[in-house]
Amino acid sequence: MSSVVEWTEGVQYETGTIVVHQGAIYRATQPHTSQQGMHPAAAVQFWVVENVTALAEAPVTWVGTTGNAIPANAIQGGEEADGQPLYIARGWIEGGLHVGKVSRNWWDGARISYGGKEITVRDYEILIGSLSAIRWVPARGPLRVENFQETFIEGGREASGEPLFVARAKIVPRGESRPGVHPGKAGPGLTCHVAYGGEERMFEQYEVLVLNRAQ
Repeated sequence: MSSVVEWTEGVQYETGTIVVHQGAIYRATQPHTSQQGMHPAAAVQFWVVENVTALAEAPVTWVGTTGNAIPANAIQGGEEADGQPLYIARGWIEGGLHVGKVSRNWWDGARISYGGKEITVRDYEILIGSLSAIRWVPARGPLRVENFQETFIEGGREASGEPLFVARAKIVPRGESRPGVHPGKAGPGLTCHVAYGGEERMFEQYEVLVLNRAQ
C-alpha cells in the first residue's frame, strides 16, 4: 500500500522521502522535522526539486479555499439525504490535518469531526481532480492498511504524525428512509469518523478513497 503524500508541518522526514508542495515534487536530502516556514521551497538545505511538472499531471490534489467557495472541479465525495452534493475537505485542528466535508450551502466553511465534536473550519483545502482517477473501496471495522493493495489517498495526519485517509459512510437522518453519504476520515486502527449533527460519529462499515490502478 502507498499513499499520495503532501508536505506537512510537524512531520519527521527521512532522507529520500518524496513530497508534493505548491505544484512541485521534492526529495528530502537529510533527516529533519518539518516546521512552520520550513516548507520545501524555502528550506533548500533539506529538499531538492524532483519533478516540477508532476503535480499538473497528478490525478487529484488539494487546493485552498474558504467558506462555500467550491471550485468547479472539486470532487464530490457524497451527498445529503436530499441529494445536495458534499465535497471532500480538510483543515487544521489542534496541530493535525483532518478530513471532513463541505457543501455549497455552508457559508461558514467545512465540517470536520474532532474530539467528539463537529468542528466548523472556515479556511480549508478541498480535493480536486478527475473522477475517473479514483474509486471507493469497502472497509469494515478498524482500518487495516496492510490488508489492502490499493493506493490510498492521504488526506491528512494526526498531530502525532499518524496518516489519515479519505473515507465516507452512509447516514440515515431521523425520520427519513433515504441515507446520505458523508465524507470523513479513517486511519490505521481506526474506523470511519464523520462530522454529523454537531457530533463526531464513528462507523464500522464505510468506504475508503483510492487511486485507480492505472494511475
